[in-house]
Amino acid sequence: MKRFFLGLTAALLLTASPVWADEAGERLLALKAELSGIVSLSGEFVQEKKLNFLAEPLVSKGKFHFSRPDYLEWEYVEPAPSGLTVQGGRAEAWAGPPEKRVKQPEGMAEAARLVAGQVMLWMNLDPEAL
Repeated sequence: MKRFFLGLTAALLLTASPVWADEAGERLLALKAELSGIVSLSGEFVQEKKLNFLAEPLVSKGKFHFSRPDYLEWEYVEPAPSGLTVQGGRAEAWAGPPEKRVKQPEGMAEAARLVAGQVMLWMNLDPEAL
């Protein structure tokens, strides 16, 4: 998974400059071919936010699961359980622990779906669409 994200980061940096656009396109196609056998990715994460009005950073922990072509589940486990599931262009957001999940308003899910759509665009690594 580290190799995937390193390749993705390099591709992002290269496509930012028109001078490197052709080379970046070639690298994206090569990376796509190399990763074509990966059907799903899962992992855990730690996210740290530094806010001016808090003395200490806000640390969140969670997990994610992505399956090609269009499934993404992003879940915060700590400090406040919440998450999002996107599949087939539809999104559902929730809050609370698994045994007491509360569905969130459609507006929250829609905003998250748009962000998740960008994540899935890169996860599916389609150079033509990018």
